[in-house]
Amino acid sequence: MIRQSNNMRLSHFKVRFADGTDYTDALYANGHHQVDIIVEVLKEVIGRLGSWNNVALTDSERASIKIVPVLMSVDQSEAVGWVFDTEKNEYDSGLWNRTGEAPGGPGPNSVIVDPRIEIIHRYVRVEEISSLEPIQFMATIILDGEGVTRSYSEYPTDFQSSVFIAPVAPPVLLSTELDLITDYYAFDSVGVDVDMYYWDGVNGLRFVDNYGLVEPLYVPNEGTVFQTSYGFSNAYKGGVFKGATSVDLRLSMVHQNLPALSPGEDPAFLRKWNRVMCAVRLHTQIPNLPQNDTQSKWLLRDNFGTLHAFKIVPHEGGNRMNVAPVQLKRRPKHLRIILTNGQDSTDALYANSRHQCKVSIELGVEQEGIDGLWEDVQPRADEKDSATITLYSANVNQPLPAGWACDAARNIYEIGLWNRSLEGAEGDEVEEQITQQNMGSTNAIEVIDRFMRLETGVSIESRRFMARIVIGGKVYTTNFSDAEINFDSWVHISPRQPFRVRVADLVRTVDHAYWEFGSGTDIDVWYWLPPPGLKFVSQLGLDSPMRLFDEGRYFQTTLVHKSDKYYRKVGVVIGHDIPGANPKIYDIHKTLPDPTHSVPFNRVNTIMRAMWVSGKKGMPEGEVRTPWRLLDNYGCMHAYTMQRIGNNIQLLDYEN
Repeated sequence: MIRQSNNMRLSHFKVRFADGTDYTDALYANGHHQVDIIVEVLKEVIGRLGSWNNVALTDSERASIKIVPVLMSVDQSEAVGWVFDTEKNEYDSGLWNRTGEAPGGPGPNSVIVDPRIEIIHRYVRVEEISSLEPIQFMATIILDGEGVTRSYSEYPTDFQSSVFIAPVAPPVLLSTELDLITDYYAFDSVGVDVDMYYWDGVNGLRFVDNYGLVEPLYVPNEGTVFQTSYGFSNAYKGGVFKGATSVDLRLSMVHQNLPALSPGEDPAFLRKWNRVMCAVRLHTQIPNLPQNDTQSKWLLRDNFGTLHAFKIVPHEGGNRMNVAPVQLKRRPKHLRIILTNGQDSTDALYANSRHQCKVSIELGVEQEGIDGLWEDVQPRADEKDSATITLYSANVNQPLPAGWACDAARNIYEIGLWNRSLEGAEGDEVEEQITQQNMGSTNAIEVIDRFMRLETGVSIESRRFMARIVIGGKVYTTNFSDAEINFDSWVHISPRQPFRVRVADLVRTVDHAYWEFGSGTDIDVWYWLPPPGLKFVSQLGLDSPMRLFDEGRYFQTTLVHKSDKYYRKVGVVIGHDIPGANPKIYDIHKTLPDPTHSVPFNRVNTIMRAMWVSGKKGMPEGEVRTPWRLLDNYGCMHAYTMQRIGNNIQLLDYEN
């Protein structure tokens, strides 16, 4: 659709990726990698003869083009950490072809563009603190002149054009994904021997920045551009050059004032391979060399912008070396346990084995970065999965008390307590509103929900709980303190006894659902509706029903009575809790006439239904006062028995 004023209009405004598609996952969430978004623009103005002619954008119009999230489709917290650049940076586009295999499927689409259309490039990055959920983006532009001020390339405005980006986690390198070249003769003279080791990635991954060792060994007379990782026998040291290093090297860059050299002597040697990841082993007499292996992290960044950490691994007494990938240190920056009511205590838990109390864990994670700094990062999936709730204690491995359970997912039952005073109240709706009001937190903090349950019959007493999580392989709790971290938060949960819905609380409705004169078959459905705010969600049937030879496959009988020539049975239908599920007569009793006829079973919005079935077919008389059990929407179990009073069903409270 065209956007226009009296003398100027946008006749084309579109966003896409370079291959013409509107979806990509070719973006690493590392804060440096970019994906190219192409904006197509066609601006027209009215000429002298009243016709529209295309014109170039002005510099200010071109500069005004921005990529922004489509806020109506994006949770505000999910858009945190996205950065929009006007220039391409030094890192490669696309994803690393880890296997080196040729990609399958069709090749890139060829995009043909009207030559009148102007092409603008914008570049998007995303920080590690951000969600990996797909985000929808559109373009905006501000036009010079009157009438048209801003146009969006996204529905429901005119141009209905947007793109989706689904960022992916950066790859973690394996030792087998490094290619090694060793120069054992980099320098060998006058009692000094230098070996040089060069690594790079495989299949198109290479290192472009060397940040050196995080914690190098302090060595007297250290080389001018050197960091030592290990020293052994006053004769071997291994380490790396700091930053970029020229091709022409001198021994003083590795170590100064070596006894094997004459005063003022500083031999030169060459860096034969132009690889950023380069380590050196020096063998000579080295006075005052510390005898230590720091195992310090060596940080490098690859051509896709991902930071990697390695450690130098000496062997043969320091005469040889290799490297091994290591994980960057991670730790919780923020760890807090909270309740959805904004308080530190609650009694919103029925001790019935099913009801859940929602507890939330606020988590912020930081990771070791360059120059010894820590950077906010997104919690990993395995870290979030490790989050749990346990008894408050100084012991990080403290188990839960007997009968308590912590679930990672919410079940079907309502959160909160049944409020008898609220007509049609939904406990979890109120709870969610409170949650949103009280969980305002910084952008780098993620909220993880857990759900506590207490088994039936366990001692009901108030308990104090803490959160526990594993970050970077180490266990932390919300009652944790060391030299760098201090957390102290808890919640109290005071469970309640499950409530009972008595017969007096129920509203009864009787429906004469089926009558067939010829056979004398009569079926009545009895409905019981619970009080406002409650509903039955599961009908468990009878504990010990009568055994009838011709019993329907979905029926359970509690009594059979003969009156005159009619046999009457009372019982419940099982397996029909889904709305609209009507049993057939065959499902109720096998020998009744009209077996495929469906009996209306949903006249009242409740699954608490019993049947009175009357017919001329013989049935063995009897009665069992067995409990009929149902579960409500808070997981509380309710039990009743049935008996006959004349031609009516009398419902009785079952006392356990």
